[in-house]
Amino acid sequence: MLKESSAEIAIETDDVELVLALQQVAADGNTLTTKREGLDGATLSTVLLTLTPILIVQIVGLLKTREAAKRHVRVIYKGVTIQGVSEETLKKILESQQLK
Repeated sequence: MLKESSAEIAIETDDVELVLALQQVAADGNTLTTKREGLDGATLSTVLLTLTPILIVQIVGLLKTREAAKRHVRVIYKGVTIQGVSEETLKKILESQQLK
């Protein structure tokens, strides 16, 4: 008899939306989620997943989307909402507004 091998991954995050998305992509029940308080008071969740080829692609997609979202900010400045720009572009916008 061949022993079935499997790999697991643990992803720790304070992003509730990412936790829900990870639980959703692994809807077959091969997940375990735990929560704990971090030293800074943030609630950290650890999602333990059994990896499959399809799940790997979905996890990579979620993590890429999360990283891309971090590069964009939303600021309300003088009653105007600025969102969907990179930090560098936001700095340029704010600097140009201070000169006026």
